[in-house]
Amino acid sequence: MKKLFFVLFNIPCLLFSELHPPKITLSEYAARRIELCRRVQEEKGVKSGVILSIAGLDDDSNARYEFVQDCDHHYLTGSDLSGTVLLMELSGKSTLFIPNNSERRGFAEGELDTTKESANSVVVDEIKYLGSDPRTQVTSPCVAESQYGHFIEELKKRIGQHEKIVTGYPESGCPGYGLQRSLLQHLSVNFVPVLADSIVDCSDIVADMRSHKSPQELRCLQHAVNISSEAHRALAAALMLKRKEAELEEAFIRKCREHGTRTGYPSIVAGGKNGTILHYCSNDECVTPGGLFVVDAAAYWDHYTADITRTYPVSGAFSEEQKNAYQLVLDCQTYIASIAKPGMWLNNKENPEESLNHLAHKYMEERGMDKFFIHSIGHYLGLNVHDAGDYTKPLEPGVVFTIEPGLYFADKGFGIRIEDNYVIIENGVKCLSTDLLSRVEEVEKMVQA
Repeated sequence: MKKLFFVLFNIPCLLFSELHPPKITLSEYAARRIELCRRVQEEKGVKSGVILSIAGLDDDSNARYEFVQDCDHHYLTGSDLSGTVLLMELSGKSTLFIPNNSERRGFAEGELDTTKESANSVVVDEIKYLGSDPRTQVTSPCVAESQYGHFIEELKKRIGQHEKIVTGYPESGCPGYGLQRSLLQHLSVNFVPVLADSIVDCSDIVADMRSHKSPQELRCLQHAVNISSEAHRALAAALMLKRKEAELEEAFIRKCREHGTRTGYPSIVAGGKNGTILHYCSNDECVTPGGLFVVDAAAYWDHYTADITRTYPVSGAFSEEQKNAYQLVLDCQTYIASIAKPGMWLNNKENPEESLNHLAHKYMEERGMDKFFIHSIGHYLGLNVHDAGDYTKPLEPGVVFTIEPGLYFADKGFGIRIEDNYVIIENGVKCLSTDLLSRVEEVEKMVQA
């Protein structure tokens, strides 16, 4: 998968692309599983074992929040079903274990076996129930034996045959994988005492696979970028007509919905001093005329999210002070994009002369502004807005990331950030979000539209 040759397809017309919207194919999900099996054998030295991929859990008792699938699980299955477990033999054979909640779903959705019918859309060799009780829903890693009995017996059988249990189970302190650790620890303590000794972590392999985007993944990201760009233009055009952050956020969300999708992360729609708060998301204050407006918002498509930020002048024109600071941020982004190429690092303190983050901060430091640049230059992008990837490894073709310099002046009441999405190509980078203009006069025209 890492060595896949990739082609970046530019989609010049959003309308045309929506006639044939990109989507990850079922065959690509199957190919990812085969590649993972191969790499686990080669890189982890596992000759006998199975690989587990655990889906997220949906506790519908808390209806305020929408279910979000575990990204690794979606990467390997394409499934949005909650509570499932994918078991892959190293030969490539796959079994999807699903909650036996057909009776409960029948009352709720009017179909006798909704879960199993939905699971058939995942290309696996076999579908089995996790447990025997048809009335339960798996909403917590503290599962009962009736919920997980069949799967527990499968684990006991595999371990009895001296097979390894390979899954995402990194060392403590590594972000993510909390559900996997909690579930497997619960099973080990209560049902399969020797499970903990059989676990092999493969999270690093999956992260590496996810960081190198296939042609179809790039199409999905490009489509998400195209929708995001149109939504940004809609928000900018409403800026002189609306006076509340929430109203402007709604203009962005409405445009995403028109294209059949939603935002890929909580939007930052921040006027004035709120633009100096990196992860401001209250979006509930009034906009101040003459100030600046930071919008960090983007759409996602088929689970792949864009991540775009623009800074707009509320009254349609930058003041001289605002313009000078904005131009410095834009120049920094242009400089980093011009030098980024395979072999450089996104952020590596051991190699500062080849680290984009360190070079960006050096650029600002030479102009006396580094103390106002308070975050890193960018991050990986894909299924997560801060996507999987190893920052200790140099950039390679197919890696998608952001370049997002910023300056934040809390005492002056404004912040500036410009963020675009890039993919590493053979001799540099390709900007995916180039259609959303960012020069001073172009941004002013968007607001004045």
